[in-house]
Amino acid sequence: MARLAGKVALITGATGGIGAATARAFLREGANVMLVGRLKDKLEQLGEELGHADPVAAFAADAADEAGVRDSVDAIAPGMIDNRMPNSIADQIETGNADGVLEGLISLIPMRRLGRSEEIAELAVFFGSDESSYCTGSVHLMDGGFVAA
Repeated sequence: MARLAGKVALITGATGGIGAATARAFLREGANVMLVGRLKDKLEQLGEELGHADPVAAFAADAADEAGVRDSVDAIAPGMIDNRMPNSIADQIETGNADGVLEGLISLIPMRRLGRSEEIAELAVFFGSDESSYCTGSVHLMDGGFVAA
């Protein structure tokens, strides 16, 4: 049985690695999804990748615009995730030695690895399901133990 059947999910940052993985996970679990991102062409590309299924709608918006921001009941605070962001940060710290900088950053994470977008998506599925009915008003860290260390 689909854990999210009959539910609607608004997925912000849908065109990034975490957002796209979350959209896939929510669709797999039976939810209707509304994809929100800044770039309409990337939203259309993701919609095509997801098969333009009936439960998919897309809306271009910028979270920096106050009119597009909605309050969140539960939040996920990801640490270093294996997507384009850590590589970009590493390259900005030391151009030409991004791999070395990234290795150094990973060595600071107790689990000694980057997280995966799919791991973040699975927590989002949990929050969207009835299984999380007693969870509210919290921020959940997913950082491989970085803050705890």
